[in-house]
Amino acid sequence: MRRTFQREVRDYVIVERYKGKPWKQIVAGVRERFNIEPPSIRIMQSWFQSYQSSSEDPTGVKMIATAVEDSANRAQPLAYAKMMAEMPQIFKIHEEYEIPLEDAGWIVCLSVVEDQVGRKRFDKILTQYKKIRNELINAK
Repeated sequence: MRRTFQREVRDYVIVERYKGKPWKQIVAGVRERFNIEPPSIRIMQSWFQSYQSSSEDPTGVKMIATAVEDSANRAQPLAYAKMMAEMPQIFKIHEEYEIPLEDAGWIVCLSVVEDQVGRKRFDKILTQYKKIRNELINAK
């Protein structure tokens, strides 16, 4: 009987191999991380080879970039509609807080993102962004 493995197992194997880990270490990682009996090294090698040959860019960067772009293009009309629905809110913030209209728009945009990821995660992301931004500025 032929076994099938979750997509996560295949992804893990491919990523770990790209990191240069030996097959025996990857087998141990699959066993530990997914709590399953790993596939044979031969099967994992076929996954890795298949992935490499399915992409012009063997690192998968182009494939990931294409997937992200496709997702963004599909989400763009919904995001635009959401922003248009928020226009009264933008004008309200602009008038109530006496800030430029563009700044009010950015505030609403950020609040839409916060609604999607949650306040705690949003605050964490902002903190990380500021830290990384400052490190990049200081590195120049």
